[in-house]
Amino acid sequence: MQSKPGVLSSVVSTDQYTKSHYVKEFKQLKELTNLTYNKNQHVISYLDTKSFIATSLKLSTNIPQEDIREVIEDRAYSELGLDMATEFTVKYFEMPSISNDETREFYVFVVDPKTIHSQFDTLADKTQYINAIYPLPILMRSLYKHDIIDTGGVHCFIYFQKSDASLTIYKNGEYLYSKSLKYSFEYLHERFCELLGEKIDYNLFITKIADEGLKNADIAYQEHIMNLFGELFLYINDVITYTRRAFDIEQYNRLYIGSYIGPLLGVDEYSQTYLGMSSEDFDFNYGYETVEWYIDQIHFLLQLTYDLEATECYNCNFTIFTPPPPFLKRESGKLLTVTAASLLMALAYPIYNVGNNALASNQISDLNNKYMQIHAKRLSHERELQEKIKRKKTVKEKISKYNSELNAKKLSLKSIHDKKVNYPMKGQIIAELTSIIDALRVRISEVQYDENNGKKFSFHLYSKDEKDITRLLEYFTDKKREKYLFETQKISLNSTKTGYISKLEVTLK
Repeated sequence: MQSKPGVLSSVVSTDQYTKSHYVKEFKQLKELTNLTYNKNQHVISYLDTKSFIATSLKLSTNIPQEDIREVIEDRAYSELGLDMATEFTVKYFEMPSISNDETREFYVFVVDPKTIHSQFDTLADKTQYINAIYPLPILMRSLYKHDIIDTGGVHCFIYFQKSDASLTIYKNGEYLYSKSLKYSFEYLHERFCELLGEKIDYNLFITKIADEGLKNADIAYQEHIMNLFGELFLYINDVITYTRRAFDIEQYNRLYIGSYIGPLLGVDEYSQTYLGMSSEDFDFNYGYETVEWYIDQIHFLLQLTYDLEATECYNCNFTIFTPPPPFLKRESGKLLTVTAASLLMALAYPIYNVGNNALASNQISDLNNKYMQIHAKRLSHERELQEKIKRKKTVKEKISKYNSELNAKKLSLKSIHDKKVNYPMKGQIIAELTSIIDALRVRISEVQYDENNGKKFSFHLYSKDEKDITRLLEYFTDKKREKYLFETQKISLNSTKTGYISKLEVTLK
């Protein structure tokens, strides 16, 4: 979290995806058409959900606090398959409510710096700096911290934007999960044109949805809208089903659905039909005065997040366009300070010569004392560094040992699974096929099972009448070809010429 300037004339929230900007002055929020540099303004923006990678990591409580960042970054590169040649920006925060005595749970957000530059360089050229760039899902926390939403229960937020759509889950007021949905308004527009069979203007499409919602008097138009949003909510249902299993969620207490163009009239019917949940508008009383009938909710969330104390915000500020440090902390300021000090010393030189040797001796003594103190600190820091290097090595050895034990347990579980699943399956297949063979008056002299190919069986058939074997083969190829692949040798007389024999090979598809 970046520190806030001491004196502000305004706070500017900007959306680089829709090129919309709003300025907050006191409690008024109004649109800003022209962005310019102002040393007393605070500029905040966000990353849409498809612009970053979010995951969670569990770490052992035995890992020292000073090694946490390095371990998380190493795990993020490894488990997310990141390109080692790219220096990704990794931010994380711990969730104490999920951590326990043995493990600590961290939520990790990863962004490619190229993404920051491609999306925000133009904005930084206009404003010179951007104080904060937050991932969209963590903005919802401001709703709880400002007591706009009760913290109890599991809440799902679905928000549709021009070039992205997102699903975010909070549990008891804390972030739990987020996912980018492919059904942005641009994607919905393309799919609707496909269903309609003709190209319509994007602005016309979103205007009709904003004005008329998901119900339209035009029956043909309405049919395509129903198909489109039915497809969308089936996709959302798959995501909801996954989160229930992954996070052991018994029920969702609230579902909020909104968009950058305003509330979607009629969306609750789809929510109840496809998700089995009633939905509420993603539109809250934020306490700001506005003159427009609707403002993209992201701007409100950005402003609310800025108003939070640093301790109430997740540590996920991805800005690389920070304001310059105070003048005296810059290199130029330091140079000017040294130059001024040198000039004063030059002017004071005659007076200094008049001084007594005692003053010089005292100064030398002080410098020697400081040198000894600094030297002692340096030696202490070197010892601490060596100790941390040893602890880091020990931690990596423990992690390697735990990984080896985990792999051994995986192999053991796989072996148990094969015994419990594959062997009963073989018996069921043989029982099914032999019952059919016996019912068609064909006898089995031998059954073979290919150990190298667990799906392949061989049956040695015998019958007094070769027509019985022929009927059996016709039955299998007609009734069971969806499940099995059959291969047979020619039907021939046995050695005593008392009946007919053939070999049937059956492979499970």
